[in-house]
Amino acid sequence: MLSTIIPSSGGFDQIVRATAAPTIFGTPVMINNNKANDQAAPVSILASGNELYVVWQDARSGDEDIYASMTYDGGATFAPNKRADDALGVSMQIEPATAVSSNGTIMLAWQDNRRSTFDFDIYFTKSYDGGNKYTPNLRVDDSFEGISWQERPSIAVAAGGTTCVAWTDDRAGPGQVRVRYAYSIDGGASFSPSAELVSGGGISGQTGVSLTSNGNRIFAVFLDNVTGSPHPYLCVSIDGGRTFMSPARLDDTGNSSSLQNGLTVAPMPGGGVVVAWEDSRNGDWDIYATIVAADGKMSASNIRVDDDSSREYQRGTCVASDQLGNIYVVWEDDRDQIFAIRFAYLEVGRTRFNASIEVATPGNNDMQRRPSVIATQPGRVFVIWQDDKSGTYDVYASTAYFRDLFAISLVKGWNFVSIPTTGFAYNASTLGLLPGDIVSGWNPATQTYDKNYVVGLSPPIKDFAVADSTGYMIFASADEKILLDGSIPTVKQYRLISVPAKGGWVTLGLESLSTAKYASDIPKMFSTSGGVTMVISHNPATGAYKAYIPGMAITDFALVPGQAYWMRCAINGVLAYTP
Repeated sequence: MLSTIIPSSGGFDQIVRATAAPTIFGTPVMINNNKANDQAAPVSILASGNELYVVWQDARSGDEDIYASMTYDGGATFAPNKRADDALGVSMQIEPATAVSSNGTIMLAWQDNRRSTFDFDIYFTKSYDGGNKYTPNLRVDDSFEGISWQERPSIAVAAGGTTCVAWTDDRAGPGQVRVRYAYSIDGGASFSPSAELVSGGGISGQTGVSLTSNGNRIFAVFLDNVTGSPHPYLCVSIDGGRTFMSPARLDDTGNSSSLQNGLTVAPMPGGGVVVAWEDSRNGDWDIYATIVAADGKMSASNIRVDDDSSREYQRGTCVASDQLGNIYVVWEDDRDQIFAIRFAYLEVGRTRFNASIEVATPGNNDMQRRPSVIATQPGRVFVIWQDDKSGTYDVYASTAYFRDLFAISLVKGWNFVSIPTTGFAYNASTLGLLPGDIVSGWNPATQTYDKNYVVGLSPPIKDFAVADSTGYMIFASADEKILLDGSIPTVKQYRLISVPAKGGWVTLGLESLSTAKYASDIPKMFSTSGGVTMVISHNPATGAYKAYIPGMAITDFALVPGQAYWMRCAINGVLAYTP
């Protein structure tokens, strides 16, 4: 079973199948098609079809505009650059932010001074066709002060479709910079009046807001100097970004004089998030992170990300996670007296990041800045950054694949798992388990475990095929992994459910790596209304069970790729879902 909330205290005893060494990042590919001017501040998202979409600020027209591009071949090439803003005349469109909705619509927000040279606002556009065309730009903020700056926006889209944009705002006066936000319930056609993310904060300064979504929740992280120096805080919205709960502090430095800066946040399987930031607790700037579960519980302590011992600066970080819970971080690193982009990952079940590596070796006078990282699938990552090796800043992309991260992690003891891949046929004997491990399959027709295979002991006649969309109980003799092959399906999946006349239990595992599905979605997937009466999850670390009862929202929980669930059905039917 996957450790998706707080990494366990121990590492894996063994990797149960031989793996290749991690692939080093490939040759960087230039994304922009203008080389004479600066392209900077790139950010990226996964658009529909697992294609990488990149947006940046671009000086090719003599001022700053917003440009974007898409790759359709895994990062080998990028499509012609397209301008996203529609500002006329000389003005600055900078600091872009982007998100994608569940139907594939690309959302963009940025900082814009088209109304007045000395007055920045927040603007928005969207694209229905993967960045080929954009809608007329719309102003998001509602400040009408003479000179009032709205800066550095962030954007997120909840599963239900609500779009939330947040930014830093100085309309309250000098020394009173606050984080404000607005939301749209009509796909970005209009936005609500803005509100302070945390109201009643006096004159404390707030900066550096970053948003992400996980299901219908919006998570906002930001810096607040309410204690006298800036520290990181987290606010959660459970209604898609309409309102936010009280903030929780993220760093564990207590009342020390250390500072934090440069927050970045990404969703995690199970409904939580991972947050990374720059931190001065060691006397220089290092990178730290924490994992926050869906219920608000945090890692026992902040996790050091970088591995620099030279007391040089690590700044400008970005964090991502994949569908299985591996965490990836990039940052600007000055250990060699010139900023280069470095990368490290935290494997599911581990408590320490692996040794960092350079993404691309810089030249003698090369400055690599503003990195962004995206995981397209477990172990496969894109890193985007700006690089001045050609004399002006350009935007580059590079990719790497870490084979041993595409895996299901098992803890010692019983695990309830499913295999979320297709195009590769598994048997109980070919999962790569250790001798003495047990694989058990449930028969919903007889309501018994009628398949049991002991690795290294059972005769071949006891072996059985591992079915799609089905859960299996696996006893692991040690912490270990099942390395995955194949790919994730993209077409709708169907499973015929047959139970006894009076109803019965079915083991369910979704053939999917989506992290935005919940137990409450399962009854909606069933062909007969009222056919699913209960969904139960199992935690192998504690042995505890959690039950969702349809209609009781308080019992709902997030579904995690690779985990399996018990589904109580009152009648036969068909389970249909989109991966």
